[in-house]
Amino acid sequence: MKGKSKNNGAPSQFRRVGRILSVLVLIAIVGLAFGLGAARTFVVDATVKGLDIRFHGQSNYWDLGVVTICIPLDKPNLRAPRGSGVCDLRRYAEMTEDVSIEWRNEASAQVEIEGDGNLILTVVDQPNLKDGARIQLPKESWEKISVLSFVGSATLGQPAGSGETKLLLAANYQVREKLRWSARTETIKLGTVRKGESVSLMERKSGEPQMATVFGYITPSLGASDAMDVGIVSSTGRAFMAVRYFGGTAPAEIAPNWVDRTLSSPLILALTFLLSLGIGAAQFALPAQVAGRQARLNSSVRSMIRLNNNLRRRINDQRSRRR
Repeated sequence: MKGKSKNNGAPSQFRRVGRILSVLVLIAIVGLAFGLGAARTFVVDATVKGLDIRFHGQSNYWDLGVVTICIPLDKPNLRAPRGSGVCDLRRYAEMTEDVSIEWRNEASAQVEIEGDGNLILTVVDQPNLKDGARIQLPKESWEKISVLSFVGSATLGQPAGSGETKLLLAANYQVREKLRWSARTETIKLGTVRKGESVSLMERKSGEPQMATVFGYITPSLGASDAMDVGIVSSTGRAFMAVRYFGGTAPAEIAPNWVDRTLSSPLILALTFLLSLGIGAAQFALPAQVAGRQARLNSSVRSMIRLNNNLRRRINDQRSRRR
């Protein structure tokens, strides 16, 4: 009897271990699907007519060369002629200088492109430049510079209201995630942004949405002389993308969900396969156990039938003898 108890206990222990492993695998799948332990990065490539930049840190340096600077007048003279130069002389004083800008932390610039391909910077909070000063970088000079890079926060384009010139023309984005214990980075979401929308990369701090720090660049567009190409990459964290559009009361938030991760993560797919395999094996083993019990039951039934038949034969034999 003791040996029988031990033999019955071993399969029970295996089943118990199997259930525990299945639960652990399921917990791992759920955790991975909801991004626990993952660091996220947004990558956006866009073609725009304008963007707003707020610089972070002290590593933003732009050597622009010879540019035209329009310095706002303290008191605009609306009766004066506009003049034929770059600056409206009713509102600005015009000067030409060789300019290198080391952007101060939290300084900002509105970057636009004119129809002839000249780059226009409107500057705020930058030492030695009056707020609202406009810098014109000629197209030829910009093409020689090729790339202007920055670290800070950025808004690409503006919602397409009437008269808006800083439009986003086209954009696509990727969401990449990396597990803390893995060296592999996976692209888990891809998408595009419509013309006339506005894009910002955000993050939440203490529950409140704030502009995320991005690493970016602007360069003359290869496809249009009156546009520029922009690339931004968010710092690693829990970033999301805010998309504003004309007529919208609040920005639409774009971030990956558990469906995106489940469909794109090889690790989740592998764990799901193992879990399915384990469940299938358990279902395969269960009928074998049921079949064994059924065989024992059938054997008992057959024994009872044979016993019943023997009793009937004996009764019939006794009746025959009495006759």
